[in-house]
Amino acid sequence: MKFFKLLFILALFFSQNAFANVGCRIGNYILTTPTGATYMNGNTPSPIYIFSPGSSNTINLRNWNEDPQCGILRSVADRYSKASGGSSNPNGNCSPSNNYANIGQLVNYNPADNNCVPTNVPLDDYVWLMVLTLAGAGFLFLNRREPIVA
Repeated sequence: MKFFKLLFILALFFSQNAFANVGCRIGNYILTTPTGATYMNGNTPSPIYIFSPGSSNTINLRNWNEDPQCGILRSVADRYSKASGGSSNPNGNCSPSNNYANIGQLVNYNPADNNCVPTNVPLDDYVWLMVLTLAGAGFLFLNRREPIVA
């Protein structure tokens, strides 16, 4: 029973990876990669995100389904929730790397909404963890049994 409790706790811990990512929405873009630096917007530190149109760090916002520009539909992006910037940045402000004074908004975005990315299953990144977990469970299960002696 303890094993199943541990497995349940591990499942809850790793399920956090299934939630949306945090990005910086500025104008027609969602910036996905923080630089680790901050810009002091008054007394509020705003995280700086890499602004690089045409790269994987910057997602375009499209206007309609048939828009030849790949990215996330603006109508979908408009429904993204604001992300918290923590107690030091309660408004969730952020800045692009090309113009720190251009203040954007931290948002929880879904990378699967981006039609530029080849479709893949997010679980692919965690197959090694699932195999390791199942192998460990099998090892524990087999070691609890009495050995069969002929």
